[in-house]
Amino acid sequence: MAKDEITWIKLVPSRFISDVELQLMSAAERGVAFWLWMLLYCNKGKLKCSSNALASQNDFDVKNIAMMCNSSENDVRNVVATKFQIKDGFIVSKKVDEVLSESQSRINKAVKAAKAKWGKQKSSNGQADAKDMLTHSPSNAKQTNKQTKKHNNINTKEKTAAFEEFWKNYPRKTGKPVAEKKFKSLKLTGQELEKLQAAVKNLAAQAEAGKFTGEKSPLQFCPNPLTWLNQGRYLDEPEPQGDNTPQGNQYGTHEATEAEIAELERQGLLL
Repeated sequence: MAKDEITWIKLVPSRFISDVELQLMSAAERGVAFWLWMLLYCNKGKLKCSSNALASQNDFDVKNIAMMCNSSENDVRNVVATKFQIKDGFIVSKKVDEVLSESQSRINKAVKAAKAKWGKQKSSNGQADAKDMLTHSPSNAKQTNKQTKKHNNINTKEKTAAFEEFWKNYPRKTGKPVAEKKFKSLKLTGQELEKLQAAVKNLAAQAEAGKFTGEKSPLQFCPNPLTWLNQGRYLDEPEPQGDNTPQGNQYGTHEATEAEIAELERQGLLL
């Protein structure tokens, strides 16, 4: 297909139905008229035909057109005389010329607008284009992907691996199934997950320093994992290191019963 070829034309049925000249034609002549219009559209509005074609009974061009239209030479002459014109050795049509002119005008406007837009982008975004090339260069692709990942929610596979790391570092190993279920229900970005894992390591450091030591055990006052997650304690500001004095029951040490866990699920706190 040529780049300047007409690929579609606007057809308004009511105009053809109300066209008196078409109404007076035979079915064969109407077929010739439509076929000639299509030939003109495909040949840039011109179809070779001698100037005396309508008068001559053995005109080569008329015979050729009749063969293309699969019609008689008389039908071709009648249709050309009624709906078309012969100019400078070519069959032409005002209707076709209007459509082609309108189509070319649309193409010219689109090309002009595209050139203007491209020129404006080149002149105003020269530095931005260079910056984009640098940003998307292979050497910086990995860094860009890391930055994007930090701001996107982590997927299920990543949550599974993240929970295992969380559980490995969490000092109090109680209620793993419910803790895992709660952990995987959290909607965390990569950046938020990093903060959570850092908070767990800080909690482990506090436990190792004896901050949760009680009469019963070294982790008596360390919250169980489910409580810590439900209360969003990973969002707390980290406590300063160095003070090894036990803090007492600052988090609460109540172990969740099955009934309490069921209630948390009912309230949507444990998904």
